[in-house]
Amino acid sequence: MHDAALVFFSGIAFVLVLLPLPIHLRARNYAVIINIFWLFAINLVVFINSVHFWDDSTNDIPVFCDISVKVNTGIGTAVAACSLSINRRLAAIAASRHMSMTQRQKRINVAIDILICVICPLIVMALSYIPQAQRFIVVEGIGCAVGLLRSLPTIFLVYIWPVVFGAISSIYGLVAVRHFLARRLQFQTLLKNSHSGLSTGQYFRLMALANIELLVGMPLNLAVLIARSQKLEQWYGFSYLHENWSYIREVPASAIDLYYFDTGIALSILTGWFGPMLAVFFFVFFGVTDDAVREYGRWWSWFRSKFASEKPSSAARYVPKLGTAIARPAGYDWQDPPSAKDLDIENGDFVHATVPAVPREPLHPGRGVSVRVDRQIF
Repeated sequence: MHDAALVFFSGIAFVLVLLPLPIHLRARNYAVIINIFWLFAINLVVFINSVHFWDDSTNDIPVFCDISVKVNTGIGTAVAACSLSINRRLAAIAASRHMSMTQRQKRINVAIDILICVICPLIVMALSYIPQAQRFIVVEGIGCAVGLLRSLPTIFLVYIWPVVFGAISSIYGLVAVRHFLARRLQFQTLLKNSHSGLSTGQYFRLMALANIELLVGMPLNLAVLIARSQKLEQWYGFSYLHENWSYIREVPASAIDLYYFDTGIALSILTGWFGPMLAVFFFVFFGVTDDAVREYGRWWSWFRSKFASEKPSSAARYVPKLGTAIARPAGYDWQDPPSAKDLDIENGDFVHATVPAVPREPLHPGRGVSVRVDRQIF
């Protein structure tokens, strides 16, 4: 059950999905922001599980396993809920005939997004404690896994909700497409007048993201629902089920077949790839746009200004050298200064030297000595 490709792609995915985050924070696309959070969480969990339990099934990080099993339990509901919220907003924009929304309406929409995308998945995670027979199971090569009883309460408390949210999201998606086709000629004007902050390209990218999440998630969630509905066990009550709650089962790779059916192994592999696959799709839709590329350019400029050190240039350096020369004035008798021979200088030392007097001529008005300054560049 060792999957090196899953380790690589989950490690890349939880970084890639964060890159477009500042753009959506400024645009206040709350459903997309929450979607980013869930994709980041599931990919980080998968990456840590795959690396830490690569060749070991020892229960040495129990707190992380508690978090991991809840994220894995609720991720299907969370992604389907975010898809529902995005499609709901797109359908509302496409069907809108009002020029703008009031601040109260905007606050209501934000509250609805938080309710659908955050509160509902958290409720499903909390309810999963009821049919959870064990705290968690540690499987070599996979990591922390949840041990839910195959029972009728488990289906209605956990497994059915991703399918329900996905079905509602599909309806909103069809409504959005229908209104777009009916008003496609004036759709750009409609987006501008709706004050949604979306361009036509952004609208279609959001629609593509929501529908890709449905196309990937719905078949997988249906497969999980059908598989977990087979060979249901008798429900004997909450107390009986949690009698051995603290017992942690550690499953080595050689013994996986003893605890899982073949369908269970296949579903574990597929659900492990669910997060990385959606994160890559998200980055393709939003991480290579013109806005994203400009954002990366601003990050690079900031990084260079803060951390990059100036390296000495290898180009030729120009060092100015100044010199002076005295030009002889016209109309005057000029006597050159005495030479070293006249001063009796030997071997660079002064001996008794007599400097001949140079007669000074009186200055005349309008006359002077011209001085030329030469600048030599090397």
